[in-house]
Amino acid sequence: MESPQAENGHTDIANEIIEALAGIRISGEEWQILCVVFRKTYGWHKKEDWISLFQFQEMTGLKKPNIIRAIKKLLSKGIIIKKDNAKPSIIKKDNAYGASYGFQKDYSKWRALSKKITQPSSVIKNDNRALSKMIPTKESSITKENKKEKSTLEESFKIFYQAYPRKDAKKKALDIWFAIKPSPETLEKMLSKIEYQKTTPQWTKDGGDFIPYPTTWLNGRRWEDEGVEVNGFRHLTETELNSFEMAKLALSCRPYEFFLEFCKERKIKPEEVEKWISLNLGQ
Repeated sequence: MESPQAENGHTDIANEIIEALAGIRISGEEWQILCVVFRKTYGWHKKEDWISLFQFQEMTGLKKPNIIRAIKKLLSKGIIIKKDNAKPSIIKKDNAYGASYGFQKDYSKWRALSKKITQPSSVIKNDNRALSKMIPTKESSITKENKKEKSTLEESFKIFYQAYPRKDAKKKALDIWFAIKPSPETLEKMLSKIEYQKTTPQWTKDGGDFIPYPTTWLNGRRWEDEGVEVNGFRHLTETELNSFEMAKLALSCRPYEFFLEFCKERKIKPEEVEKWISLNLGQ
């Protein structure tokens, strides 16, 4: 177990400075860099000292781009000072290049934020030149996908709502729309079903008073309805309207009483079958 002792070495920092630092808000990486500056200066009873990037890396474990960014931020906030002296001849590694750094103990000159607010871009306007780049995370990719999906659903809902004849409870209908998440194919089916249902007696009688609310229509998944019964009969479904089997059945319904029996068994309006035969078979 580690047991550090002051007599083995310590860094003298005035209480007034500690209290001033407690009142500012800087990032974790900035604190790491500041601790290195304290150790290399006050830790050796010096006002400033040459500190290489290699030393910063070794003491903090941070990557070079992150170190450069944190140093720039501390400099822009006036918490540390820098002197670009000539590179010492004893330092030969490129990664060891650094500068002479010191701590600005006159905290009245600090420009750090004292509370969590958005920092003016002018304070760190050059920070965008840092070497590190923001790598898209899985979370940010999901957020972009969610925004794209939301935009697509909002556009498709506008198309649906414009086609639907009753304009009520739009916000609730939109919430249901987001829950259903209709595909483009489902939207096409919805629009086709709406156009069909607009011609039904239920939707046309009494000036459309019996048209369901869009929320009711969506919750009930009414675009999947096979047919709407009125007085014991219903309209032909889309499947029947496009069915070759329907044609064979209709042709077999002779004489007329068989035809009526055919319609009664299927609860189909006879006049609709007659219209279908006329349009599709020319009879």
